[in-house]
Amino acid sequence: MDASSRILVFGEGISFAHVSRAFMIAQTLQSRGATVRFVSSPRYAEWATQRGLDARPAYTPDAEKVYSRLRAMRAMYTRREIEQSVRADLAEIEAFQPTVLVGDCRNSLRISSELSNIPYVAISNANCTPWFAGTINAPAALPLNRIVGKPRVDRYVMPWLGGPIQSLACRAMNQPFAQAQRTFGATRPCRDFRVMFTSDDLHLLADLPQFQPTKNRPAHAQYIGPLFWGDDTEHKSATEQLLDQIDPAKPLVYLSMGSSGLHALLESTAPVLARLPYQFVVTTAGAAAFSQPADNIHALPFASAPQVLTRAAAVVCHGGNGTVYQALSHAVPVIAIPSFFDQEIQADQLTHHQLGLRLEPGEAADQLATALDTVIAQPTYRDRLPEWRSWMQQWNAESNAADAIEQFIAPASPATPTATTSVPLTSA
Repeated sequence: MDASSRILVFGEGISFAHVSRAFMIAQTLQSRGATVRFVSSPRYAEWATQRGLDARPAYTPDAEKVYSRLRAMRAMYTRREIEQSVRADLAEIEAFQPTVLVGDCRNSLRISSELSNIPYVAISNANCTPWFAGTINAPAALPLNRIVGKPRVDRYVMPWLGGPIQSLACRAMNQPFAQAQRTFGATRPCRDFRVMFTSDDLHLLADLPQFQPTKNRPAHAQYIGPLFWGDDTEHKSATEQLLDQIDPAKPLVYLSMGSSGLHALLESTAPVLARLPYQFVVTTAGAAAFSQPADNIHALPFASAPQVLTRAAAVVCHGGNGTVYQALSHAVPVIAIPSFFDQEIQADQLTHHQLGLRLEPGEAADQLATALDTVIAQPTYRDRLPEWRSWMQQWNAESNAADAIEQFIAPASPATPTATTSVPLTSA
């Protein structure tokens, strides 16, 4: 790969996970000689510039509005937001003249790539695709849950009608996108949200196949392995100082709602945490603070997750992909408190594989103490996690992604993903 390979990378600024994954791939491509430009929201474009990339700010829909819609099982973006994103994409494409587009959750690129006739590489998780083969329970926001109860819906309805329910929901969520397609005259077929998410020329699944399995996966889609941010150098000193103050004899719990979780839970669960025999390191992402601090609660806006996880006995989080994979990479059980369907699927996978537990947001304050006692004291969770950590260590996602993109640009130079896992890269 050389400077003639001009790669325009978009990290959708609605969450740090999407930004950081795109950033890591962009960094790796740049280190291999490609000419790379990174595009994200103004906040994250500045962040990327400070870390050595040629970065540009571009329109990004308001994250809180996006997540509010997802929690209500509504379309992720409005038609106006998609159209504005497409126009921003096209402006960046015109200015940079790329060879290929790469995007993490930048759904507008599905239209922009067609209009500009430039190949598109998408990064996503398997549970956002039509090929996901894991268990899908009823979304918490499904109205039927209020009538018969979610456990009954999961047990009796979803095994028979889960597919049609999911298809109907995905078609409804896709309506603004279909409207935006018509605005621009884009014609590539797109029947529902999952298809829109995967209508690309190369699709990279940033997952562990054992955790997010697929079936009937097409040839243009491949696993690259879990991809999550681990370079927390700027927070290392503050984290070390904090950990030095914490009693090492008491189990440590890491609590983080990331950039997309319900930060109000930090406040509502504080009185519960204060009564427990554990030490808590809580990262607030600057979004919340404790009005009732306690001696066993230690809060920081941001922390070095690898340092905290080295000592952690459990993680409490929103079920976000990055935090879950960070925990698994350190063999730490997870209690997930998801707030929308994507996170709910992650939480259900944790429960299915006995790697952690799922709590509902409205029940977290009452059930968190029991859940923590369970995952910390019961050997079931700790006994299973070392094997998962071993599987995690067999992947080099940044390198695999760069290999796949390099091969896509120059098919004559074959590349094989860097993983020795026994799970085949082709779908089971």
